[in-house]
Amino acid sequence: MTCILLFFNASFVMALLTAAESKFPIWAQNAEASQFILFTVPLVLVVLQWMLIDYARSRFRR
Repeated sequence: MTCILLFFNASFVMALLTAAESKFPIWAQNAEASQFILFTVPLVLVVLQWMLIDYARSRFRR
């Protein structure tokens, strides 16, 4: 499940970075910044998604 979430999160972040190149060309074309964002944001999203899944499981299950 985590691998699937990471795959979709990374795809989502990559699409956002590609879309941001036209609006924010200075930092979006910087290789270091885009690599940091592409590594960090999917991991943070996975942690948040697992927290949401755990909350939903504990909330709706007794």
